[in-house]
Amino acid sequence: MKTFDIKNILIPLDFSETSLLALDHAVFMARLYKAEITLLHVVETFMFTSAITFNDTGNDLTSIINEKAQEKLSNIAKEIHDKSGVKIHTKLETGRIYKSIIEIANSSNADIIIMGTHGVSGFREFVIGSNAFRVVTEAPCPVISVQTNSKKIGFTSIILPIDNSLASRQKVSYVTHMALKYNCHIYIVGLVNENDDEFIRTLKLKISQIENYLKQHNVLFDTKYTHGDNLGDMTLKTAAELKGDLIVMMTDQEPDYEFRGILMGSYSQTIVNHSKIPVMSINPILNIPEVNMVQYGF
Repeated sequence: MKTFDIKNILIPLDFSETSLLALDHAVFMARLYKAEITLLHVVETFMFTSAITFNDTGNDLTSIINEKAQEKLSNIAKEIHDKSGVKIHTKLETGRIYKSIIEIANSSNADIIIMGTHGVSGFREFVIGSNAFRVVTEAPCPVISVQTNSKKIGFTSIILPIDNSLASRQKVSYVTHMALKYNCHIYIVGLVNENDDEFIRTLKLKISQIENYLKQHNVLFDTKYTHGDNLGDMTLKTAAELKGDLIVMMTDQEPDYEFRGILMGSYSQTIVNHSKIPVMSINPILNIPEVNMVQYGF
């Protein structure tokens, strides 16, 4: 089984309700995995593109904002450590939010990013995605996105959507590790969006292989097939019916896709923007022959 050990958790924190909720999920995970947490606050550069503003004491606005943000980070870090014993690091960066998150994830060797998202709808959903979705598509590690509804901390029921794409099974080993660590149940969801007999036969064969793999690793699971035209809507509807508390998916990237985050009306963006439960997104390893998928997926 491909190793998925979590030792370093990165939490982008803007002090909003959703980012603090993501932090609650991260603390729970850190205690399970005996991991450390890095709290990252990014001050957007556009705040300082105009002339530097000074207050009455002569201090520039940049220094004041950074000082206040660092104070908040330090206070939160101390409170978490005192309550949970989890080791907390803090980082303060200035720049574009999603770019800074990706840079720190790379430099700190983060194993997972957990971040709050407010979701996006309407025209914005199909043009420039949220910071969360930009992070999802470019992160060097899995990303768990959390919306305000995700009050329950910890996972007991994981939704594992499977389609006929080459990358779909790459997430199986990640899900297996998490199911064993969290002691939770997996629901394999077969997404049937074509009526072609060969399509259905291939999908059932892939799911049968996943079922055998989960049995070998003593993971509890059930399988459900769902039919429809929109993979995102099918996944979200089935997750709600099964009362799942985490969806795990691969992002739907293409090797020649140059505009990630722009005009993206995609399966993965639909899930990230509209899921009421946390979503764990994993960028696929591209150009893997189907015959070799087992070593990368499970």
